[in-house]
Amino acid sequence: LAAEATAWGHRVITTTTTRILRPGPDESPCVILESDEQLLVAALRDGLRAHRHVTAARALHPDGKLLGLLPEVVDGLAGLRLAELIVNEADGAARLPLKAPGPFEPVMPSCTRMVVAVVGMDALGATLDPRHAFRPELISRLTGLAPGDVITEEAIAALPGRRITAD
Repeated sequence: LAAEATAWGHRVITTTTTRILRPGPDESPCVILESDEQLLVAALRDGLRAHRHVTAARALHPDGKLLGLLPEVVDGLAGLRLAELIVNEADGAARLPLKAPGPFEPVMPSCTRMVVAVVGMDALGATLDPRHAFRPELISRLTGLAPGDVITEEAIAALPGRRITAD
C-alpha cells in the first residue's frame, strides 16, 4: 500500500500500534525509532524531505521487532498532516494467516478512516488449528467451526466484524 501511494507521489508514514518486524530498505527506505513525540515529529519531517515513505516506531524490542506508537501519537501525527497517508498495522497475528481479534484489538487510533482486514490465502482450505490460526478457539466461537474443521470462505468472511468482548 505504501509503495503504491508513493508511486502516485504521496508521502506515507507506516507504523504500528502493536509490534512489527523491522522493514528492510526495499520495504521502507527510512526507519525512525523515537519515543519522544517532539523529536519524532522533527525526525519525520526530516525523513519525509529525503524519502516519500518513512516507517516510525518508538523503540526496538529485544526480540528485534519495532514497538509501535501509541494511538494518541498517531492521532497527533495525522493532525499535523506530515504525510498524505498513514498506514498503521494494528493487529498482529503472530505471522499466521488467520486471526480472531481479542477484546482489546485492533489497537486503532481515533483518526482511523479505513480498516482493511487481511487474511492469508493459505488459511483457506487449511484446518482450524494453531498451525494455521492465531486464537483458533476464538475463531471456533465466532464462526461455529470446530477445531480441525476446514477453514471455509464463509468462516473467513464472518471474522472481520466480529469479536469476543468478554469471556
